[in-house]
Amino acid sequence: MFRVLVNWAEVHPVASGDDADRLCGLLAGLPAFTAHATGPAGEGSPALDVVVESGRAAVSLLDIGRGVKLASRNPDCPSRDIVSLANDDYPELQLDQIEVERRGLIPPSGAVAILRHFLLTGEPIDLVPWPPDDWVDRPAAPESQPPQGEDIPF
Repeated sequence: MFRVLVNWAEVHPVASGDDADRLCGLLAGLPAFTAHATGPAGEGSPALDVVVESGRAAVSLLDIGRGVKLASRNPDCPSRDIVSLANDDYPELQLDQIEVERRGLIPPSGAVAILRHFLLTGEPIDLVPWPPDDWVDRPAAPESQPPQGEDIPF
């Protein structure tokens, strides 16, 4: 049995393929949502997180027991800039707290398909290891310079 917390408010138990299909059908019709799915062991089992916002989605899986972290990736997008999923129309979802690499964004239909597969099998699909192998190639953020002015004695 899986437990899916939708929009940080609604708990949906998923015990069958019909339950998974019904929930995924409901989610596919929403313009924005968050879903946090856990397996039979609750937070001790692998957890899949899905965030959908205005035609884009990000998915991540954390399996602490196996030391695995996976994330969605659009293989056709080379851009590595960071984007926010903030959306003022849905403040209750706290999407302003979520930032991902642009290449980690996938279509919402792909995110729902990943969730459905996870709910049916307990295994992720179409996700890649995180951090990615090329993470060390990431351009470093410029170091902030201390403000100019007089020294303040302590």
